Amino acid sequence: MSAMPVQSPSSPIESLSEYRDEHNREEIADHAIPSIEQIHLDEYLEYLNNGAQNKIDFAEINEPWIQIQKDTFLACANQISSVLLGVLLFKSLGNMYPPKHVTDTKCRPDIIAAFEKDFDERHVHAWPQIQLTGEIISKGRNIDAQRRQAALHLYYMILARPDLYVSHGLLLDDSKVTFFAGITGHGIFDISLKFDDEHLRPLLYALIDHIYSPGKFKDNRYISITFNPQWQECEYTLSLQTSPGPPLHCDKFKAIYARNPFETTTYVFTTSEPIMINNRPMRVVKDQYCRATRFDEPEILKHIHKERGIPGVVELLHDEEWETPISPMHSNHRVKRRLGLSQHGSDFMSVKTVKAMLEAAYDMLEVTRYLRFKRNVLHRDLSVGNIIVNAISDASDTPLSIGRTEGSQDGYTRELEICFIKHLLGESSNPQETSTVLIDFNGAERLDVKTDTTHARNGRTGTPLFIARAVHNGGPFPDLSQESVALAGVPEPSPTYQQCHPERIKPFEKIRKHYLYPEDAILTPLREWRHELYHDAESIFWIIFYWFILANPEPGNFEQKVDTGHWLYFIDTLNCLKRNTLMRQIGLREVPLHSRFSPALMLLSDLAQAVYPGPYYMAEDNPRSRPDFVHEVFQRAILNFIIKHKDEDFINLEIDLEFRRLEGNIPRPLSNSKQSLLSASSSTTGSKRPSPVPEHEQDDHETTSATGSKKPRREPRGNPYPPLQPSQGPLPEST
Repeated sequence: MSAMPVQSPSSPIESLSEYRDEHNREEIADHAIPSIEQIHLDEYLEYLNNGAQNKIDFAEINEPWIQIQKDTFLACANQISSVLLGVLLFKSLGNMYPPKHVTDTKCRPDIIAAFEKDFDERHVHAWPQIQLTGEIISKGRNIDAQRRQAALHLYYMILARPDLYVSHGLLLDDSKVTFFAGITGHGIFDISLKFDDEHLRPLLYALIDHIYSPGKFKDNRYISITFNPQWQECEYTLSLQTSPGPPLHCDKFKAIYARNPFETTTYVFTTSEPIMINNRPMRVVKDQYCRATRFDEPEILKHIHKERGIPGVVELLHDEEWETPISPMHSNHRVKRRLGLSQHGSDFMSVKTVKAMLEAAYDMLEVTRYLRFKRNVLHRDLSVGNIIVNAISDASDTPLSIGRTEGSQDGYTRELEICFIKHLLGESSNPQETSTVLIDFNGAERLDVKTDTTHARNGRTGTPLFIARAVHNGGPFPDLSQESVALAGVPEPSPTYQQCHPERIKPFEKIRKHYLYPEDAILTPLREWRHELYHDAESIFWIIFYWFILANPEPGNFEQKVDTGHWLYFIDTLNCLKRNTLMRQIGLREVPLHSRFSPALMLLSDLAQAVYPGPYYMAEDNPRSRPDFVHEVFQRAILNFIIKHKDEDFINLEIDLEFRRLEGNIPRPLSNSKQSLLSASSSTTGSKRPSPVPEHEQDDHETTSATGSKKPRREPRGNPYPPLQPSQGPLPEST
């Protein structure tokens, strides 16, 4: 059995998909099924003839046409292509799969169409060169399963082709052809024609002609996509619309991330040769299909950095948006947005040591606290994929400070508004130095801006694996009027923390451990519940726990496995009661880590006790009801822990590239389509779905049975992240 690798953080440019998404084909196919809608021939032609309805442009050519059947379809398609330009080829892939997909999928269509120059013998050089995918129904295979398979090919093609607004696919059976149109950011539509239908050959002609000349359905802001044989990858030349002046062409960008082909579709590109914009290096371009009702990420980032650059927050250098050529029959209107960003780094799960991981967590606590009180911004979607580490620090040497306060040895000291952990540990003279950056403010909220019916606040958002229990519940949780609970005290501040934050620590002085009994709970039914800063602190807690439970400090040794029961409670994002039980068990130090990390059990226990109750049932003048109470406990506890254990081996012990594994096999979960139905009433934004549990070990590739029928193809194990959540994280293997 192979275990799942984690890429080295020293890699200059890595594919974030290796950390974010393991694309299990069957799981995603289940999710794609509800998106398939039948359309009329005239509607389908809109996507082939640039909106000219009822136009079937089929040339009258005096030559014998091959009769279209299942076995002759490729020959017919190539015959029509030769009548046009002759450089588009339809081929069967056999047992080969197209390489170089941004998700590293091994998905294998039966048929692809690509231009002759892009083929290397029987397969294309890379997925972005595919123009069409197809599936041939095999004898003995379930037709619905093959229909899902064809939809899945289109799923991956959309992720591989950010330059296309509409992607196309086919499904061949013994009597008909089903044409699929995948509309990026919307869904899949199909139409079926019998082989003897008089419209079939003209329609196939229109499809091939459209591939040659996609017109408005191809995004001209992608100047070129070329395969670099030296680096064995595709390079993108992107256009940035600057004002004033001509468009800026940015070449040598590489796709590192793509997800959500039918929802808030997102593509991320990066380059090792930054483009200078206003004397700042642009290393990353992010393209996204956005609804008008979503919070505006560019405006939030501009607001955050309006007075000066805030360290620890991704810096926006460029933004533009434009309309997409979507048919009026779609009510789910989206615009396409392009952002140019400065920082690039590695995923949170690439962190190698306990010390580095806790430092990254501390800095995220610091920056989210600053954003809440100084910029009135809540991020609301903290996850392992939205925190990047090892980023180049562009911090100013001038500290952000409030002013001088009495109390230091010289009579005054500065209260630092923002101070990262390297400075507190004496490892940096600059309080603003951090290599950790918070990204992806799609779900962020400005608390100083009122929402209206057009731009309503989404009360429940986040990545389910890291979402706070109360946010998942959509209201206060747990119910402290029904249980007795221990209330955590605030750790003593370290001398450096006290020196840098003399004002911050005052509201939390002498808060000791206490107990809250049901009869003491303050029941205020009229108090508004909302997503607050302490919910983001809980997300950081789950991120820390996630790293600890998967980290393997003994390379090559997998004897100490992840407890299956605790893991199931963690990934059950449909049931916050189980997550709540897990939180209590962590607080009681009943959830084992790897034995080499056993000193961290006390830290996790302290953090769990601080975040467990929440402040809803406490009096408003209680310091524990402050939005930053949990942050204060977390930051003091983490800093004290690092200082206390700085000379111990475990804190600087590098973990293995491969994560720990699960104890034994566990049952396969419901298909994601069923899970989506079960959780539809509590969906966040429509783009977040429950996490699956790890599956049994299975065949890596599709095989052929004795009867010649194909068994379902599976993704090979290796990519650590499940397909269901953006930025979610790796699943350990079963044994």
